[in-house]
Amino acid sequence: MRVGIGLAMLCAVLLAGNSEAALTMTAAGTAHGFSLSTFASGFPVYAGNGAGPTGIAFLDTGVLVSDQPGNVRLFPSSADGQNAGDVPVIQNYGIGDDEGLVRVGSAVYMTQFPLGHVVQLNSSGHYQRDVASVQSASGIVLNPANGHLFVGSFDNNQIMDVDPVTGVVQVLASAPSPDGLVLSADGRTLYVAAEGSGSVRGFDTITGDRVYDSGIISGVVDGVALGAGTLSGKLFVNTNSGVLVEVDLATNAKTVIANGGSRGDFLTVDPTNDTLLVTQGDRIMRLHGGTFVPEPGSTGLGAVVGWLLLMARGRRG
Repeated sequence: MRVGIGLAMLCAVLLAGNSEAALTMTAAGTAHGFSLSTFASGFPVYAGNGAGPTGIAFLDTGVLVSDQPGNVRLFPSSADGQNAGDVPVIQNYGIGDDEGLVRVGSAVYMTQFPLGHVVQLNSSGHYQRDVASVQSASGIVLNPANGHLFVGSFDNNQIMDVDPVTGVVQVLASAPSPDGLVLSADGRTLYVAAEGSGSVRGFDTITGDRVYDSGIISGVVDGVALGAGTLSGKLFVNTNSGVLVEVDLATNAKTVIANGGSRGDFLTVDPTNDTLLVTQGDRIMRLHGGTFVPEPGSTGLGAVVGWLLLMARGRRG
């Protein structure tokens, strides 16, 4: 949840380094075959809203991670058991100004919530250039059909289409306080954690029409991911209340698969093994037990080009 950051920035910055409650599997989650491990712990937590790690992007040189206090770090690998305190801060962008991350080939794009910017980072995580202005920019994902970026404008209740080359910004759709975003495997549906409605909504990426609504999910929806393979047709939702929920897209049946955690934020798929990275207050957990849909571009430029060609063939046919 992003509300209150502007006021909090006028106050003293309080960082908590203590260990927080760890996300734990429920009986239902275990019965579904899921388990948890810890990718990295020891993140600073911003006392203004309890948030720690937010954006995650997989680079050829490691795993880039942003956190709410404004730090960007490059973890050397995607191995479990790492500690943020052992990884140098590449750059501090200020509270909330390093929200979402997405890799597009050799470029990394990042949202800056208070500043209202989308910026490009270089391959080491340093600022490179401003891309576009988007008020209260939150979640971000690549649209492989045209190379544009979908970006949530949280306070403006809109999902924006951003051309990272020209900087042109257009409205795709409206949603109450859009935060985490994920694109369906075929690129036709954008799923949005609409915090203001307490639900996940889906939008056609061409027309902007709403094509899905999960109904109310308790706990303040924030991060979203999609299952693949045996988990196809399943939506996974991270909440600010430390609860991870599985939603059946066909029936909207909701199952709490893990709880007892701290403040959850974005979800990101590890493209090296298709596990799901789940952000919490002071750590990033890893959900095992199935495969998940990776972000377009997370495996490099070749994957983006391949998807573009596939989409082009499909539309010609």
